[in-house]
Amino acid sequence: FSFNLTVYIAPEVTLNPAASTTFPVNESSPATIVCRATGNPTPTIVWTKDGNPLPSSITPVLSNGPTVNGTLSTIYSTLNFASVQFNDTASYFCNGSFERLGDLRSSVESVRMQVQVKPTLLPGNQTFERLQNSSVMFSFGIQSPVYPDLASGDVSWS
Repeated sequence: FSFNLTVYIAPEVTLNPAASTTFPVNESSPATIVCRATGNPTPTIVWTKDGNPLPSSITPVLSNGPTVNGTLSTIYSTLNFASVQFNDTASYFCNGSFERLGDLRSSVESVRMQVQVKPTLLPGNQTFERLQNSSVMFSFGIQSPVYPDLASGDVSWS
């Protein structure tokens, strides 16, 4: 008799930036999120954005990693953002999984990307005349997708 025993090892997922964190990115800057899934057999990686499928504008790049001890396989999937926009702010979930013998094994990690957007000063009165040593008040409208309820009185300079 001879026996062949195959041991399936549940996937383990790690992220860079680290899982369960929020990382800030300035609007129009590049950003990268890398998911690494290790297991036996080689896991499949599926990304979601806030729990929904990725929009077609975001395409993961897959690459195989080394085999460790002849048993574990590693696969990498990278989300590359050439120029992040405010609507890229989200939690990105990486799910590494495989199914064998009718049993689904998976591991999920997430990271939150927070896109930092500069507020816009709306045009207002640009010409002011005052006597020396008198006070002047400048009034500006402010528009920000990060703080849509921001009122002009919420910001002050002195």
